Amino acid sequence: MSASTSLPEIFSHNTPQLSQLGKDNDGRMVGVNVYVAGITSIVKFIGADWNADQIFECAELAYQECYWFSLAELKHFIVRIKTGVYRSHKNFSPSVFMEFLQEYSGEALAGRGEYYGQAKPAPRRKQILSIDPLRGKSRKVALWILEQVAETRNKAMEQMRALTESMCSEQREFEDRERQEIVDQYQEKLKKLLATNNEEVKRLMSQGLSLDEAVKQILNLK
Repeated sequence: MSASTSLPEIFSHNTPQLSQLGKDNDGRMVGVNVYVAGITSIVKFIGADWNADQIFECAELAYQECYWFSLAELKHFIVRIKTGVYRSHKNFSPSVFMEFLQEYSGEALAGRGEYYGQAKPAPRRKQILSIDPLRGKSRKVALWILEQVAETRNKAMEQMRALTESMCSEQREFEDRERQEIVDQYQEKLKKLLATNNEEVKRLMSQGLSLDEAVKQILNLK
């Protein structure tokens, strides 16, 4: 499939619609995950600076608008963005992606009307929890998309683990600095106390007290 592939050829693949892919184990529509994988692929290809929240929110919006896309249509749309069919990738953002999506969805609906002989409304949502019945190109495209979803999820988990480890490391460093400050303050106070109460410290230590015990007793007397 290339950017120049015609819409009739895309429709001829007869791949399932995103709304027919059901839900994943977390209850999220698989179609949303497919958009996440596609958007992540585009962002990585272009080198755009999107965070995870932007990707997931954009994917949810895209699914709400175009849940009726087939897998082949979505893949065609992604290829067209990467090859610069619409316009420059400069300043590529979620809003720009949604503009591209609206443009492509308009072309797809018009193309469907011509291909099937009459314009059809966006199909009703259906949930099919398995893609096992899929065959040929349809199955290959579906498996490719789901592999992208799994890869994206794994990368997100790795980033979360790395962030958690970083936060724990920063917390340990903060606690170490606090403890060192307390030790430094105690040592400074001890120096001042020994400078002004040296004879008293010696007297208490001659009675069998340790230096630490003598200092504590003087501090309590203060």
